[in-house]
Amino acid sequence: MRTARATANTTLVGSEIERNLALIEYEAKTCPCGGSKQGYQSFCTRCCHALPPALRAGLSLSIKSGYVEAWKAAKAYLVRIGRVKEVAC
Repeated sequence: MRTARATANTTLVGSEIERNLALIEYEAKTCPCGGSKQGYQSFCTRCCHALPPALRAGLSLSIKSGYVEAWKAAKAYLVRIGRVKEVAC
């Protein structure tokens, strides 16, 4: 029983970290690819145009409606195609 509780708390902390990271990158003036971007945008223009339409559409969701998940999927796609380097935490 104790292990299940610890796992649930770890997941909650992990999701909060992902949410905060997404918000920090959203407000930043530098895209994860290293290019410049407008603050309060998910990625620079070049990275946004590299995303498939379905991934790009998810970036307009609110935080409560799935933005963080869409941001993670978009960033993973950009890593996969080589636009963004994967950073180990």
